[in-house]
Amino acid sequence: MPTPSQTNLRPVLWIIAAATLLRLLYVCFVCPYDLIEDEAHYWLWAQHLDWSYYSKGPGVAWAIWLSTKILGNAEWAVRMPAVIASGVVLLGGALLARDIQAERAAPPRIRLADDEPEVHRALLWIGFPVLAVLALLLAPAFQLTSILMTIDGPYVACWAIACWTGWRAMERGSERAWLGLGAALALGFLFKYTILLLPPGLLAYAIVRRGSLNLSPRWRAFAAGGLGLFLLGLAPVVIWNAQNDWVTVHHLLGHLGVRGGDVARPATPEQWSPRWTLNFIGSQFGIVGPLLVLALFAANRAVRRRKADPERFRGDVFLILCAAPVVLFYLAVSFIAEPEGNWAIAGYVTLLLLAARRAADVLVPAGPKSFSPVRFTWNMSVIYALVAALMLHRADLAAAAATRITMWEPVAWVCLRLGYAPRTIVPGRLIGAREMAAHAAELAEDRGASFLICDHYGRASQMAYYFYRAADDPYRNPPIRVYCASRLFGGRPSQFDLWRDTEFSDPSLRGYNALLMSNDKPHTLAVWQQLFDRVETIGDPPANRLRGEHKKDRVAYLGYGYFPPPPSETVGRMEGGK
Repeated sequence: MPTPSQTNLRPVLWIIAAATLLRLLYVCFVCPYDLIEDEAHYWLWAQHLDWSYYSKGPGVAWAIWLSTKILGNAEWAVRMPAVIASGVVLLGGALLARDIQAERAAPPRIRLADDEPEVHRALLWIGFPVLAVLALLLAPAFQLTSILMTIDGPYVACWAIACWTGWRAMERGSERAWLGLGAALALGFLFKYTILLLPPGLLAYAIVRRGSLNLSPRWRAFAAGGLGLFLLGLAPVVIWNAQNDWVTVHHLLGHLGVRGGDVARPATPEQWSPRWTLNFIGSQFGIVGPLLVLALFAANRAVRRRKADPERFRGDVFLILCAAPVVLFYLAVSFIAEPEGNWAIAGYVTLLLLAARRAADVLVPAGPKSFSPVRFTWNMSVIYALVAALMLHRADLAAAAATRITMWEPVAWVCLRLGYAPRTIVPGRLIGAREMAAHAAELAEDRGASFLICDHYGRASQMAYYFYRAADDPYRNPPIRVYCASRLFGGRPSQFDLWRDTEFSDPSLRGYNALLMSNDKPHTLAVWQQLFDRVETIGDPPANRLRGEHKKDRVAYLGYGYFPPPPSETVGRMEGGK
């Protein structure tokens, strides 16, 4: 009779292949989104290949460089690594689920005779590995990382492979898995440093299972080889930072708002607000959906019953401990700084598998479909995921529908009574950059602006990308040069401040005119006025906003006669003179 590892992977592979193909077709032919700020910024990194970068390792730049080198610089080519990474996430989750399921031939409460291979195969078709892949497909967070090229997609893919190889190394006695674990951690580190929170979880599992692990006789030698591969992956980032004053360390400290960060600490530090923690917790349920509730109940069940049946629940414990360090770490961060919702995303790879494992115990057994909290939660997750998929993949259509609803007279009347004035809803972070760049190029040509300065790295990167795409021959006829002046306004530095060709302190720019993109605050205009002979808006409100701009306070200025500031100048050190 075939073993689970021999029979249950083929249908899973078909599901993964179909999902990846559909995502590929969507990105190439259906996706309506312009490059978002981070995507454009990483594309710009890929035009300046290096061993590392200001805020992240080189992985995302290398991936985009390889994809665009082969496929060109269209949006879909920039996003191709994200599509591939999404398939790797599904594959890693399926392989881990298959190996954990191999502990037992069938789900509990089902007895199979040795002469019933067809029944066995049917059960495996709808068992844990398939539900594991479906759970990963259902999560809105992983839907988004599969179509937008940020660091999260490839990083989560490396995390999933590292979890699978870690299980095989410790529970299946695989020697090569130690090498795979080291390589996955090394590659993941090049995308996002947070992968360093996975080894503590693997170590915690080894301690919990001490004396019972299925280690090969030569595991120490292969583990040392895996460690060598891991350290090799750290080398580019460490060497680059040593040559650049450890700017990444300062950047990470700045995120936490502690001493030594790349932003000045306020005289009166912002006090912790319960809103930070509550928002973080709420965002986790938002990006995962109802399956997170099922995962938490399954985790509680596994912890309570582990001592009574340690062998049966060792897979559950492994899935919990792989996720715990990263989730708990950012939960702790929420008490000292305001974290972003996606920071703990990798932990949900194994938590979703844990939810799928519990669902398999209830959904697979035959019998009357009486009410079950597990079945109800799974069904709600499917509904939630389908709604999220429609909104995430066609936010433009969702925004148009929401606008029509809020503009409907009865709804508009209620909104006005609640103090909300109905207005056109636009997915501004996803759509508008191309139109904005076209308008900026028109203004630069009409008003004689030789270059453009933005007050944020994301907007500057979008303009650089779309100026490049619009040029007939960007190599012989270079697009408008784009600069980022975030540090002039007391903001965080960025990679723009490290490249010579994007340093807005360049003396050769003196006397030229520039298009300026920033907010409309009086202190912002005052800074611009220190840098130019004369500064004026491009028109009266709302004509002073670029087409495609969705933020109300974003305006465009024209600066005449530029005076470059000193290289390390900030607004706090500027004395008002030129």
